[in-house]
Amino acid sequence: MNAAHQTAPDSLQPPDSASGSDLDARGLLCPEPLRLAELAMREMGESAVLRVHATDPAAPIDFEAWCLRRAHEFLSCEAVDEGWVIRVRKGAGSLAGTAPDASDE
Repeated sequence: MNAAHQTAPDSLQPPDSASGSDLDARGLLCPEPLRLAELAMREMGESAVLRVHATDPAAPIDFEAWCLRRAHEFLSCEAVDEGWVIRVRKGAGSLAGTAPDASDE
């Protein structure tokens, strides 16, 4: 199996504050970062912020589109040495209880 398609057990880091958490999706390619983000959002309260660390070149576009479909707020995307740091706020009307499917990626 290609290392880029493996999800590490420590991908979801402990929250850095009461209102947010970090997701380490470095080394993963679509759709894995989106699937991990979907799982993380299910555990988060309304309006909490998820910070995603990703190296997939398409991550900024993928996450912006995902936020539109899932009613989350795409806050920012910052280019860093190892890829991107993407910030997403969980939306009140989000479809957080639904699993992403192939048409969502």
